[in-house]
Amino acid sequence: MRSLTLRPRFSERSISCWSLAAALLLLARATTLEAASTQLSKTGQQAASKPAKKADGEKKSSFFEQPDLVLFRLSEQKWDRKLHDSFKLPRWVELSLTNRDRMETVSHPWRKGQSPKTDAQISKRIRMRVGFNSGPFWVLAEGQDSRLLFHDAGEFEGTTVEDHLDLLQLFVSGKFLNTFGSKLRTDVHLGRFTFEFGSTRLVGRNVLPNTTHAFEGVHVNVGKEKRWRVRTFCTRPVEKFVDAHDRSYAERTFWGAVYESSYDPWLQTDLYYLGFDDHRGPSLSAKSKFSTFGGRVRKDVPRGPALKKLTGRGTVDYDFEVVWQDGWKGPKDFRAQMAHAEVGYTWNIHLHPRLSVYYDHASGTKDPNGPVNQTFDKLYGLKDIDLGATGIYGPFNRANLASPSVRVECNPRTNVRVYARHAWRHLDEAKDSFSSSNLSGFTAIRDATGRAGTNLGRDVELAAIWNISANFLVEGRYGHWWKGSYFDRLPKTSGLPAGGNLDTDFFSASTQVRF
Repeated sequence: MRSLTLRPRFSERSISCWSLAAALLLLARATTLEAASTQLSKTGQQAASKPAKKADGEKKSSFFEQPDLVLFRLSEQKWDRKLHDSFKLPRWVELSLTNRDRMETVSHPWRKGQSPKTDAQISKRIRMRVGFNSGPFWVLAEGQDSRLLFHDAGEFEGTTVEDHLDLLQLFVSGKFLNTFGSKLRTDVHLGRFTFEFGSTRLVGRNVLPNTTHAFEGVHVNVGKEKRWRVRTFCTRPVEKFVDAHDRSYAERTFWGAVYESSYDPWLQTDLYYLGFDDHRGPSLSAKSKFSTFGGRVRKDVPRGPALKKLTGRGTVDYDFEVVWQDGWKGPKDFRAQMAHAEVGYTWNIHLHPRLSVYYDHASGTKDPNGPVNQTFDKLYGLKDIDLGATGIYGPFNRANLASPSVRVECNPRTNVRVYARHAWRHLDEAKDSFSSSNLSGFTAIRDATGRAGTNLGRDVELAAIWNISANFLVEGRYGHWWKGSYFDRLPKTSGLPAGGNLDTDFFSASTQVRF
C-alpha cells in the first residue's frame, strides 16, 4: 500500500535531502567569496579572541554552536568541522558529514517471521548537514541514508534498520539570548526536526539504531542557561518508509511540555506531560488517544573530563523516573506505568570503576481479553541506555517487562569506557505479548494461556567504546542471552522459529567517522 500511495519518491517533494544538500553546497561555495569579507570581519575577530586565552599546546576546535543545540545531546553535535574547514567556509555556513558502518551477527533468532538461521548483516548510516546562519536565524537541512548490506529474506528488517535516502531535518530556527529584556534564552524551531529530552526513554534521537525518529511542527525552548528551561512542542510524527519518502499525517499528532531543572547537581529534575492522538486508522481498533505524565530526579554519572574533577573517595549517582499513561486505545481504556530506579558509585582511583544496580519495570496487560489495555507504550524512546544493544538484536523492549540489572564499568582513559552488564528478564504479565518478538508484518509472540510463565532468562553484555577523537569513534559489543523456560513452554502455534529456544549470541563492531 505504501508504494502505491507514496511513489514516486520525488512527486511529493521537489528535492530530496541529498539534492538539497548539493544545491545548498553550491550556493555556499558561490557566495563565500563575496560574503566572507563582510561576515568574517565580526565573527573572525570573535573566534580569534577565544583561542588566545587557551593554554599553550591546547588544540583549537572548529566546532561552533549548531541550531539544534537545544534539541538533543551535545555529544551528537560536537566535533571538528573538517569538511567545512576544507572549503574554508565562514561560520555562518554549516557543512558536515558522518558515516557509520556496523557489522552485527545474531544466532538462534526468536522473532516470529524470521528464518531459523544466524543473522549476519552490515548496517550503514550516512548523515549530511548543510545550514546557513544570519544573525539569530538559521536554516538547516540534514539528510540521512540508512541501509543493510548482506541482507537476505527472512532476516531482521524494516524501518528500524533501513530508510533509504531521506530528509531527516529541514527547519528554520531563531535564537534570542535576552527575550524582551528578561535575560532568558528563547529558541524556536519550525519545520522537520529531531529532538529528545531527559533520559530519552520516551523521546530520543536514535544513536545505536540505524534509523532516526523525526517530527514536523514547532518546538519552543525558554530558560536560563545551565539552570532551568521549559520546552513545549506540537508536532506530527514522521513515519519512516524503506524505499518511499518519509512523511507525516494530519491525523497523527504528538505534543507536550517539559520542565528541566539543573539548579542543584545533586537533584536535577524533569517534569513532563506528553499527548498522543492517532486517528489515521479506518477502524476504531487502529485509533488511540492518551496522555503521558512523568517525573525524574537524578545526579549525573561522571564521564570524560568530569572524572578528573572527582575528589575524596568517590561519588554517588542515581536516576529515578516514574511514568503514568492514561487514555484509550481502540475500544479499550488504556492505563499503564513505567519505572526506572538506579543507584551507582564511582571510585576515585585508577580506572575510575563504577558499580551500579538498577531495575526497569514496564507494565503489561493482565487480561488481554479484558476491557483495559495496560501495556506500556514507549512512544519514541530509546532502550539501549538500560536494556542493551539494539540494531538487529534488541530483544527487550520497554513494554510488559520486569528487569533487575547490575553493571560494572571502568575508564582506562577519559575517552575510553568499558562495561559489563548482567540482567534478569521477566514478563510483567504472562498472558501478554513478548514485545520485540516479531518481524514487521507479524504479531508478537504470546501465550494466551499464560502457562509458559514469565521467565525470559538472563543476559550479559560486554562493551568497549573508544572515542579516539571527536571525529573518530570505535565500538565493540558482545552479548549472550541464556533463554528462560518461557521459550521451552511456548505452544507450537506461537510462531517461535525452529531453535528459537536456544541461547543467543550477539556481536557487533562499528566505526563512525565525522567530517
